[in-house]
Amino acid sequence: MDQSLREYQDVLWTHSIPTLVCGGGKSAQPRAGLEMIARRVTDGRLVMFEENGHCLFLENPTRFNDAVDRFAAPLLN
Repeated sequence: MDQSLREYQDVLWTHSIPTLVCGGGKSAQPRAGLEMIARRVTDGRLVMFEENGHCLFLENPTRFNDAVDRFAAPLLN
């Protein structure tokens, strides 16, 4: 619950690591907010799951894991 009630923008904008931002097309999370996060963080990448809601790792675990793997692979080499 703590992560939902606190504002973390001051921390988010100052870190310097690549960031994967994922969102569901049927989620109540506004797409514009996800796009803004991906633009403002260091090396941000937005991946949308149009057919899914908010819990991507439960609703579409194969595609979610693939997106994380594709994002992380170049960082691990």
